[in-house]
Amino acid sequence: MAEGAAVGGIWRFSSDDFPEERRLNLFRETLEPVLPFAIEPVHGARFFNAVTLMALPGLDAAVGVSEGAVFHRTRPLTRQSDDLTLCVTRDGRSRISQRGTDMVMEDGDAFLGAADVVSTSGPLEGAVGCLTLRLPRQALAASVLDIEAAFVRPIRRGTEALRLMAGYMGVVRQAADSGSIGVQRLVASHVQDLVALALGETAEAGEIARGRGLRAARLRAIKADVRAHLRERDLSAETVARRQGVSPSYVRKLFDLTGTSFSAFVLDQRIACAHAMLRNPRFSGLGISAIAYDVGFGDLSYFNRAFRRRHGATPSEARRGEAG
Repeated sequence: MAEGAAVGGIWRFSSDDFPEERRLNLFRETLEPVLPFAIEPVHGARFFNAVTLMALPGLDAAVGVSEGAVFHRTRPLTRQSDDLTLCVTRDGRSRISQRGTDMVMEDGDAFLGAADVVSTSGPLEGAVGCLTLRLPRQALAASVLDIEAAFVRPIRRGTEALRLMAGYMGVVRQAADSGSIGVQRLVASHVQDLVALALGETAEAGEIARGRGLRAARLRAIKADVRAHLRERDLSAETVARRQGVSPSYVRKLFDLTGTSFSAFVLDQRIACAHAMLRNPRFSGLGISAIAYDVGFGDLSYFNRAFRRRHGATPSEARRGEAG
């Protein structure tokens, strides 16, 4: 993860950005100060590496593709840190060594490691994709009954929490780019829940703390997806379901189980967003119709009726401070 990176941001690196004759050295010079790994090329193999780093409060994420390179975290490169790392192999096979254990990770497998431990990792053959998450130990220790039992134990593909987490990276990217600390903390918390779920299944720790089951984690991910795409006119259970890798009926069922509906949640979020904009001096130059369209309403009269039902006042009255 990005050592010393500012909270909330995205950084992209690619070996293809450099001329071929100096590609390896220039990529090393660029990336090694950011990531605590020494990069060793594989003799006779094509060298290609690309990585996107995303930083949130309580979460660093790296999504990348590697070919023809081995990454070593040696003793001089380890940091005094209590952070944990979850590495997920994607689109290929990788070999990982940490804490004296060598593992072959198939496509979709994951393992938990420590940020301050010597390790070696790289593609087993050809290119391999990798998702790496770095999280504070205390964020997981509160939810996983025996965190030590989860270290360097493969979490095999098919784990629902892992699949959901992989689909959630688009939301992480949007949060990192949003500049909103509140959104970033919320998204980081959701990812921590999903990691805890994946580890809990592997360590046989049972159900995570009350309210943090897989169904609850799915619902939180879907709600975060809705908030991230609130301004899109075509926002629907179908579009959210496609992004989350579930069926539209399942999305609707999750909301039904909470005593509401998907459409009611979307409407409530749009009205809440409009209300916040109306009360914020930053948007005083925007007309009410512009605000309504900006939060996803396509019909101004419908927006006015829905807003009045929710707040007992018109949008104009809310702007003047006459609504709660």
